[in-house]
Amino acid sequence: MEIPYASIKKIGGVINATQRNDNTELIIGISLPSYSFMKTVIDIRKNMTDVKYTKHEGLVVVSLSDGILDMVIRENLAEYGYAVKSYSPDSVKFFAGDTSVKAFVVEQPAYVGIREFIESGARINEPKIIIIAKNANVSDDECPDVSYVRPPFEIQSIVDLIECG
Repeated sequence: MEIPYASIKKIGGVINATQRNDNTELIIGISLPSYSFMKTVIDIRKNMTDVKYTKHEGLVVVSLSDGILDMVIRENLAEYGYAVKSYSPDSVKFFAGDTSVKAFVVEQPAYVGIREFIESGARINEPKIIIIAKNANVSDDECPDVSYVRPPFEIQSIVDLIECG
């Protein structure tokens, strides 16, 4: 299920699963972006000026339930030079032990799983964790290991949090 899920998210799709009838039925809903939306995105990209970003290295794992936000963050981080992977909130915690991961950009439910995995002693160096939350309390710390970012935000603010320290 992980491969189709990742493929659908990569094109901006959203998958919702709900259970009914005493958990005997599973209903899966798949929403895909419309042709006109994707055409608009392509037209905007054609008209964008070629911006030169400072190139960064490292793997950033993104896991957001909003397919469009996930896609935008992944594409922008890739433009900054990061290797970017996207996983479901349930499976992202298994990458907490991967020492090649420089940062996670996730929502609160995925953060809980990552934190538990790291606290179990499965990792020596801690990655940066950036939590996207609408009701976040943004920290005043200059370079915290765990940061909360409230939409709307500039992608540069996420890059700055990944690179600080």
